[in-house]
Amino acid sequence: MQLNARQFLCNSALSVAVVSLFLLLNRPEVILISQLGCVAWYPATGLVMALLLALSPWYAPVACIAAALAGFLIYHQPFMSWGETVGSLVFAGSYAVAAYILRNRLRIGIGLHYRRDITCYLLVTSAAALVNTSIGVACLAADGSIPVKDYWRASLIWFLGDETGLLGVAPFLLIHVVPWLHRWLSPAGNTDERRTTRTSIGALVEGILQALSIGVVLWVMFGQVLGWLELFYLSFIPVIWVAVRQGIRRVVTILVGLDFGIALAMHFSSWSQALVLKLGLLMFVVSASGLILGSAITERHRIAAELLERRAELQAVNAQLLISKISAEAASKAKSEFLANMSHEIRTPINGILGMAELVLGTELAPEQREYLELLKSSGESLLGVINAILDFSKIESGKLELNPIEFNLADLVDEATRLLALQAHQKGLELEYQIEGEIEYLVGDADRLRQILVNLVGNAVKFTERGEVFISVQSKALPNREVELCFQVDDSGIGVPAEKQYMIFDAFAQADSSTTRTYGGTGLGLAISSQLVRLMGGRIWLESAVGKGSTFHFTVRMRGPELPLSPAIDPIATLRDIPILIVGQGGATRRVVMALCNAWGARPLAVDTGCAAVFALTQAREAGQEFRVVIVDGRILDCDSLDLGGRIRKNFGRASEVILLPSDKMVSKAPSGTTYLRKPVKKVDLLRSLLAALGRPSMDAINTSETLRLQKTAKSLRVLLAEDNPINQRMIVGILRKMGHSTKVAVNGKEALSLWSEEAFDLILMDVQMPVMDGLTTTRKIRERESTSTSRIPIIAMTAHATKEYEQQCLAAGMDAYLAKPTNGEQLEAMVSRIATKSSGCDKSPSSFIAFDPEKARIRLGDDEHLLKELIELFLEEHPKQLANLRQAVREGNWEIVERTAHTMKGELGCFELDMASRRARELEEIGKNRTLDKAAASLAALENEISTVVSEMHRFRSFTTDSNG
Repeated sequence: MQLNARQFLCNSALSVAVVSLFLLLNRPEVILISQLGCVAWYPATGLVMALLLALSPWYAPVACIAAALAGFLIYHQPFMSWGETVGSLVFAGSYAVAAYILRNRLRIGIGLHYRRDITCYLLVTSAAALVNTSIGVACLAADGSIPVKDYWRASLIWFLGDETGLLGVAPFLLIHVVPWLHRWLSPAGNTDERRTTRTSIGALVEGILQALSIGVVLWVMFGQVLGWLELFYLSFIPVIWVAVRQGIRRVVTILVGLDFGIALAMHFSSWSQALVLKLGLLMFVVSASGLILGSAITERHRIAAELLERRAELQAVNAQLLISKISAEAASKAKSEFLANMSHEIRTPINGILGMAELVLGTELAPEQREYLELLKSSGESLLGVINAILDFSKIESGKLELNPIEFNLADLVDEATRLLALQAHQKGLELEYQIEGEIEYLVGDADRLRQILVNLVGNAVKFTERGEVFISVQSKALPNREVELCFQVDDSGIGVPAEKQYMIFDAFAQADSSTTRTYGGTGLGLAISSQLVRLMGGRIWLESAVGKGSTFHFTVRMRGPELPLSPAIDPIATLRDIPILIVGQGGATRRVVMALCNAWGARPLAVDTGCAAVFALTQAREAGQEFRVVIVDGRILDCDSLDLGGRIRKNFGRASEVILLPSDKMVSKAPSGTTYLRKPVKKVDLLRSLLAALGRPSMDAINTSETLRLQKTAKSLRVLLAEDNPINQRMIVGILRKMGHSTKVAVNGKEALSLWSEEAFDLILMDVQMPVMDGLTTTRKIRERESTSTSRIPIIAMTAHATKEYEQQCLAAGMDAYLAKPTNGEQLEAMVSRIATKSSGCDKSPSSFIAFDPEKARIRLGDDEHLLKELIELFLEEHPKQLANLRQAVREGNWEIVERTAHTMKGELGCFELDMASRRARELEEIGKNRTLDKAAASLAALENEISTVVSEMHRFRSFTTDSNG
């Protein structure tokens, strides 16, 4: 209530003040009126327009009353005249309408800061002035205040007088007075203060000079300094000066000063109606020009200020982003270091567990003991799989995961992947089988990552399937340039995935819903990692599923054919052609696969569902004189036990041999004579071996198999120096090497290893990287430094639990020749050591002792031209130091073009010598130069130099050996 009373009092006081000021501005000495309708300017119009536009068009009655009072009190017009009634109403109404249009329709800013605001203001107020002038002068003519014949002249003078007030007085009030008025009329408690800026001395001096320029211009215009020359155009000079320098706020002040100055000057000079017309037109043009130019300059200043402010904001944001980037990089580095350390700490004991289990599995064990140990090993490998999944996701997330292409057998890979999950599947009563279509068997690609994808998908299928089967089918399609596209399909009869959840199934840490997570567990990383790996391998992955009907995961990857053709396996079709084979098993994946294989090999298979049907079929075949030579019995049949059925077949149909397919969860003692047990899922080569054995043709040496590598003594015993601080790992590796026929000396740290290497002769060093006293990297560098003065070079294999690509690069850059990630099994160690097992010691110069450089392969590559080989070796020994120096300089200077070009040249040269590893390092450098990612170039260059150092050492030995031989 108090607030409303205050507002009423303020508005009332404002109305009284406006009316009083309106009357003052209508005084003849102010507007220089010669007669009604003939004024030099009319500032009261500007006052009314500012009031209506700034506060509200509803102040129109105040304007109407003020106009009527001015006509009555100053010009002595009767209240009931046309001018006092219609004229006052039109005056107030036309400008009220203009204010409404500008405020509510065009929504201009009251401060007139934008060019658009000034343009709209000029157009709308000019239209209102035309309406007011035409009707107002007509009212004066109707009252007889002016002759009708003077209508047009009076209308023009009236219009220019109104425009002078609208363009001079109103903008000044809107910009400088109205903000103060708004603060005065605002409710109590609004304490907003006007922004103040400090005025510099230069700006103050410039303002004084601008004011003085107005006085000089007026003196020149009205002081008859230059005779009777009318130099009215000089008034543009101060207006343009102010507009260009200070913009709209200062220019409205200078316009008001100029208008009042002209009016004041006319008081002290003789003037006529013709002069009034000229001055009115001048003031209109000068005011309009000043407003337009001032608004344009103000807008430009504002844009510049906004740009500076935006620039400051962007700089602040960039600084914050830089800080965030540094923090993120530090966090990423810390995370990588944490993961590497975690990997090392966990892998070290797992290495002991898996290694010892593998050693025990290589001894004579009872079937039950072997089963327990295999479960122990499987559990350790599962734990290792979780660790690898976390590391893989971290690498993928940071973009550091790289593929490692090798040559592999597709059938072996699929079989290994399914056998890892066979026990789990068969314990749930599921059928787990696979089928590979197409003729391509050997491929070049990242076999480990492909196996990882397959294990993830098959593992999920087994986990989410309670009954039925899981079936994997593989198809291959040959593409140009020796490329092959593999199409995998994993079908299950499990719970299925709802359509609305399928879009998120490949997201990290996501599963179909929370209840599934609680029921089935899992990290939710498997499919996310698989999806990323498929993309890295040039393929795509997708899902087809229906709730309650199962799911089908599809994915494609691209591989390359082998570099060299492999010897084909002996075709077993002639051996099995037209051999009758009985297959006993309920219709499912296993029976489909076995039937397809037997048909492909040319046999005549017959499938039955039950044991009774099998006995009936065997009886009929014997009566017809076409007995079945082989009976393949599924381990799970409906009406009898598979082992009992095998006994009946041996007893009653002695000529037929049985092949019994056992699920992975079923254990049996030694097979009776004439019976072969095979574990499901059925492997093609195992089934073929069993069929040939059953037929009495066990020509297994002719079959290209991929059996599990057994540790055997190699052709030559090596003296191995093992640098390892963990006692469990020491015993495990010593045990594996002993079975391989090698002798081992153990050092518990790098310093001891360096001392032993200096005192004794070794053929190989197995070097742990993280050791006390002196780590493996430092030890390797010291060994390579001491070897630089001799022609010998001992192979060093890194053994570390830091399973990252970056750590492998560090090992190779330090001078190591190969890299094994813990946990290391016997197969991996055997494969690595076998490269050296048949070689001589480092001081042996014979060609058989070469590790990195194989002269025989290089000579074959060059068409058996030994003379050409020697010439190329001499040329390489001469040129490679220059090329390496160019690479070092280019890496230091960041010249990616030279890196790419030089590495490409070296790749071709190294390829001529069949130096696969060194050529691969050069190719990595070439890709780094091509992709302009020189931040990784230093490590790759160090690895290349390490490889070339080995190659050069062996080339010198080869040259020395051939020289001695020729001598």
